[in-house]
Parts: sequence; C-alpha cells; structure tokens
Amino acid sequence: MTTGDVWISRFFTESRYVRGGRVDWDAPGWHNIKERRLPPEETLPLPMYANEKGETYKNLPPAFEAGGGLNICASLADIFRRFDLGTGAVVPIQLYQFDRTTPVDANYFLVTVVDRKETFIPNESRDVLTGRYGPTPTANLSLPLQAKDGDIAVSSRACAGPDLWFDPTLRNALFMSDALATAIKESDFASIFNFVKCRVISLH
Repeated sequence: MTTGDVWISRFFTESRYVRGGRVDWDAPGWHNIKERRLPPEETLPLPMYANEKGETYKNLPPAFEAGGGLNICASLADIFRRFDLGTGAVVPIQLYQFDRTTPVDANYFLVTVVDRKETFIPNESRDVLTGRYGPTPTANLSLPLQAKDGDIAVSSRACAGPDLWFDPTLRNALFMSDALATAIKESDFASIFNFVKCRVISLH
C-alpha cells in the first residue's frame, strides 16, 4: 500500500530507452493485457517481435519501452514483485527477431500497469505541457520537459492503494509509491527511472 511521498518516473519520456517492438493485441495473452486482465499461464511467455530488420535486441538496457509497455530485466522484476501492483503483474516475455521465429536469448519481463488513480491536480502544478487538441482544457496534459521535484501536485488520495499506477489526466507519467521508488533508487537502476518527487496536497 502506498504511504508517504509520491514519485513520478520519467522513464516514458526518455527516447533512449525505446526499442522497436510489436505485439499482436488480438493474440491469446496479449488480448488479456489489452483488456487489463492477467494473461493465462499457458500463454506465457508473451511473444514480442522486433518491428524492423535492424532491431536485434542486442545490448538491451535493464529496462526498455517496446510495444507500448515497460519491459524489465530479471533483477528489476525481483524488485517490482515485492510490491503491491494492484491488478497489474510482472509477466515473462519472449523476444523474437524481425522474422518472428528466431528467439532472442534475453530474460525480460513486462510490467502490466493496470491501475489508475485520478489524483493529479493541474492547477496546483507547474509548467505542465498542454496538447493542442482535446475536449477540455485539462485534456492531453503531460510532464514538463525538465520536470523538477515539486512541479507536479497530487492529492493525498494518491497515498492509498497500489504502489504503481498511471493517472489518466497526465500523459507519460509513471507514478510510484515512496517504498517502490526507494527500492529502485537503492539498486543499480535509479538513473533509468529518472525520478521526480510530487507535491502531496491534502484536500478538505
């Protein structure tokens, strides 16, 4: 359960961690992920394919974005499994080269971030970027290019529930509890997640 401070990882704003990956969303297992449900055991590991001939999945970083998700090495998977992921999970994936038949010798996992908390407070936040199009003034909001501690405000309700979540009103921000963020910062992987501390506001 989340308590204390709230952190944002800027992982999804870092283009250097993006690798070419494609998944079949209608295939068994991936269809469950699309519907925000756990994939059946018999569908694991979930296949992920290089989406271009030049992508070999060599020299992979400990965490990378492909297929729209957070893919992590075994050591990071051990950290995430220790925390409350709500209705999400850490599931094994199998990487394949562009031909879709040649497996890549790499032990990686997908973190399914299923839970959502609507606790972001736009009018108390600083330098939030606004998209050009959207049905409301607060639609299409995203992190500042150089987000700093305290720029993003969330209500104290963010301190309850799972340790990992998205907020549907703030794009590209992966929220974490203090406990999970601390565990990652105490590991060798802190620089990958590029943490920013939120300002927690008690609403009455």
